[in-house]
Amino acid sequence: MRNFFLFLVCISFSFFAASCKKQSSDRIYFNDNFYYLNVGEHSTVYDAINDYSSFKKFNINTKNNIAKVTGIDGHYMWLRVEFTIPENLRNRELGLFIEYLHFSDEVYVNGNFAGGYGAFPPNERSPLFDSHFYHLPKNFLKQLGTNTILIKVWSHGRSHISQNLFIGTYSDIRNMADKNSFFNSKIYMIFEGILLCSTVLFLLMYMWQRDEKYYLPFALFNIATMFFLTPFFINNIPLYTKFDIPYATFIKITFCFGIYLMIFFISCFMIKYLQVDEKKPLKIIRFAILFVSILETIFASDYNTLMKITPFILSLLIVQAGIAHYYLIQCIIKKSTRHHAISLLLCLAPTLIGIVIDLAVRLATDIHSNNYATIFTLQLTILAFIFMLTIKFTKAMSQNAYLNKNLKQEVANQTKEISVANEKLEQEIWRANTDLEMASIVQKKFFPYPSINFKGWDIAICYEAAAKVSGDLYDYYHDGSKLDGFSLFDVSGHGIASSLITMLSKGIIFQEFKRAKEKFRLLSEALYRINDEILEAKGEIENYLTGLLFRFSEFDPNDICRVEMSNAGHPNPCFYSAKDDLVSEIIRDDTQEQYGAIGIKGIPVCFPNIVFFMGVGDVLVIFTDGLTETMNKNKEEFGKERIMQILRSSAPKPAQSILEDIVDELYLFTNGEKREDDLSIIVLKRTNSKGYLDYLDAISDVEDVEEL
Repeated sequence: MRNFFLFLVCISFSFFAASCKKQSSDRIYFNDNFYYLNVGEHSTVYDAINDYSSFKKFNINTKNNIAKVTGIDGHYMWLRVEFTIPENLRNRELGLFIEYLHFSDEVYVNGNFAGGYGAFPPNERSPLFDSHFYHLPKNFLKQLGTNTILIKVWSHGRSHISQNLFIGTYSDIRNMADKNSFFNSKIYMIFEGILLCSTVLFLLMYMWQRDEKYYLPFALFNIATMFFLTPFFINNIPLYTKFDIPYATFIKITFCFGIYLMIFFISCFMIKYLQVDEKKPLKIIRFAILFVSILETIFASDYNTLMKITPFILSLLIVQAGIAHYYLIQCIIKKSTRHHAISLLLCLAPTLIGIVIDLAVRLATDIHSNNYATIFTLQLTILAFIFMLTIKFTKAMSQNAYLNKNLKQEVANQTKEISVANEKLEQEIWRANTDLEMASIVQKKFFPYPSINFKGWDIAICYEAAAKVSGDLYDYYHDGSKLDGFSLFDVSGHGIASSLITMLSKGIIFQEFKRAKEKFRLLSEALYRINDEILEAKGEIENYLTGLLFRFSEFDPNDICRVEMSNAGHPNPCFYSAKDDLVSEIIRDDTQEQYGAIGIKGIPVCFPNIVFFMGVGDVLVIFTDGLTETMNKNKEEFGKERIMQILRSSAPKPAQSILEDIVDELYLFTNGEKREDDLSIIVLKRTNSKGYLDYLDAISDVEDVEEL
């Protein structure tokens, strides 16, 4: 036991030693060079620039430094700092790093908006404990002369900006931001995992041994701690930013209720573990403190009120914890219970030390940091409790061995039956995988790559399933070497069900395209008919489709082709105009409406008819959302902007090379991250329709050169 606690102490000292910061010569530290100006909510960066003379000296080296000049009730202010770029940093990609800034902010460099964290009222949101990282493009900066950074801050509560604020190289700033993001935010997600495992462990132990009363309050203490730690990492969870949760409500539920319940349940645990008879008046006081704290917090009208009642509630929590420690001291004094109490005190020691460190740092000095020693040492306390309670549980279980010879034999028989069942299951899985592989082969033959070189067109196709089979479908319509049309559809979901819908839909789409051509119907009318037929054909199956349908005219004397398109809720295609050297999206005009998808019963739809023209050298790229919505490890989407950038730079190349550039960039972006959706990309490039065979020879020559 003593060796274990020595190990915990070594780990904690190692952590704090590793967290020490050192300054770099490739950084511009601002230290005491800030000025401030209190303003109204409508103040713009141009107002701040024009009112430089009104700025006052700002002392960044004090606690709650922003609140000291704005008050805690919520105000706006501008912070200003000026700097010149030293020779070793000129003409390099730079960034700005702010370790901590509360409440929310917008940053401008020489009048240019560089970014912001959180949100200003009325929908206020705080970045909480995230470090602030801003990219400073070269065109924002004056390589010679004075640069000005203006930071508009919404001050709320005990607002503060950290002293650790500097400009450095982009890579240095990014590394610093990643490091701080881990220690100030993401590491708490690891703590949450530890707490979750601990909760499950002790709930199971409580269900197994109901006579050990302290297992349940310890499990509930872990749950309360999980709520308390949530604000430290919540900004790393995308769902948080999607829900408009008022900041005060969020703080009440997590920080406030979390710490109230933490102290209440750890007190319950200590009393149950020490096996003392809790005096009724003290028990009533403990429950009353919890009730009053929660009630006061619920009726706090806003965040400012919450800040004002904090000292009162903290005093109540000290009383709550003091009652439990009163019993602990009593047990230490008594010789009969001393050993039991000391083991509990040793587990609490890391957290008690962390509280002392935090009080000393924040009350006796002006240092303000996101890293709270108490939170990290609390994890050591929890690990110590897990270790101690697990040992007690193991000893109790060894004293109540329940396995006898007959039971062991029965277990052996059951194990044998399970083994036989597993073998049968493995055979079924192998058979299912074989069937799925065959389905994949059939589907690929159902959507073949064009075997004809179409007059006036250069075509490249990427068709990849996320699983064995795909929910995407494409088709091309032609009369010999004349390309009449193209289609790309995406069935909702992926897997077997979606792949079956693709094969059901392909024939319907082909027939309606053919009828539209014969009867001179608009493509939008064809899509309406496709919608009706697919609704009838698929019955109650819930899958629906989005898609694009194209029809190409004959080439006019100027070798220009009229393109007719209709869109059923699908991502807009990207179009490169060789004449204008411009990349854009093909979208409906403002006079048209577009809504709905194919195959959703009872939902009205509107698929407008869109017409545009393609000349020699023009490129059309169509794709499913499996391209744009693919995410990397940072949960960033590939997006349409990257496609347009690639198309702009690769447009002179053959269609296959353009496609390969897009796919290569996608794989580089994901960096091995598994794709969750099917992927389809089609590149259609206009070529010389009068000498297209010569053009194909030219493409072949280009590809040969690229291979060399």
